[in-house]
Amino acid sequence: MLSFARYRSQPIFDTMREWEKWAFNRISLSDLARALNLKSSKTGGMNGSKVYESFMKGHHLPIADYCLRDVQLTREIFYRMRFEECAFVSVAKAG
Repeated sequence: MLSFARYRSQPIFDTMREWEKWAFNRISLSDLARALNLKSSKTGGMNGSKVYESFMKGHHLPIADYCLRDVQLTREIFYRMRFEECAFVSVAKAG
């Protein structure tokens, strides 16, 4: 059986794969944001290489904030690539 999943964009739209036209190479989230003139989510000192260390130290809130910024950026990229308006969603931080 042949899978033709890469040729459809519903119900899943993989922003990074769509950008690369499903080639073998992948663009990073930060580079894709830069290409679309969006602010990178890699701010605040946290990045993927620091997640494990932060988790082991019990610093869970910075990890949650980092992940939330990535999700929000992915959502903005999705709408930009679909030429749709992205409504801003505000999320209250636990404190």
